[in-house]
Amino acid sequence: MNGREIKELFLKRAEGAYLFLLMLLLLVSCSGEPPVVSEIWWQLNIEEDTSANEKTESLSLFVHGEDEDGEKDLESIYLINDEHQLFWEIKSEEWNVYSEQNIMWFGRNGILAPGEGHFPDGDYRILLIDRAGERDEKEFYLKNRIPPLDEVESPEIEFDKNKISVKTDNPLFQIWFYNEENELVEKSRSYSPGTYDWNQLARNIFRRAVSFVVYSEPESGAWGEITRSYSFSE
Repeated sequence: MNGREIKELFLKRAEGAYLFLLMLLLLVSCSGEPPVVSEIWWQLNIEEDTSANEKTESLSLFVHGEDEDGEKDLESIYLINDEHQLFWEIKSEEWNVYSEQNIMWFGRNGILAPGEGHFPDGDYRILLIDRAGERDEKEFYLKNRIPPLDEVESPEIEFDKNKISVKTDNPLFQIWFYNEENELVEKSRSYSPGTYDWNQLARNIFRRAVSFVVYSEPESGAWGEITRSYSFSE
């Protein structure tokens, strides 16, 4: 075998080794680790809709999950109740994302109850799924302590450009402020019912928000109550 033939043989072997290595790298990159559900936070709420003159029951559900391929690899959350054959899908583009003590939470508020508008007691499963179809599962037990909605008194809200007055049977309330894109920009601290200057609740809030809701909960903390959205221009 002359020198030219040896060189051609070497190049062919090198090319084959390169293709094998490339295929191996592609295989490894496509076989990512499944996501992990670390924690679940949920709360039932009563939401006020004065335009329809009614109240509705809703669920806030947030997951602390991790994926070695990055958060952008996460695709959807499923909430499933097998006993009553109920399920909800929450796609990543619908998620609300926030960070608390350097822990990232994602999920959604305002998940509506099925049928007659009441979340049944029982075991619920959470599925966290990534774009490759890999998943992790965690269960929690939901106990619904919300009373009949017609028995719940809505807070009384009065406000102008200087102050706000909140009257409610619940011991504490918060105000959640939203911008023009309906994005949450700030939550006030918790206050007892009463009258407060806006600057006590949030400094220069008129520059950053256009609307707000009032959130409160009973002393038991078994559920929350969210008023309708109020516009500062009302």
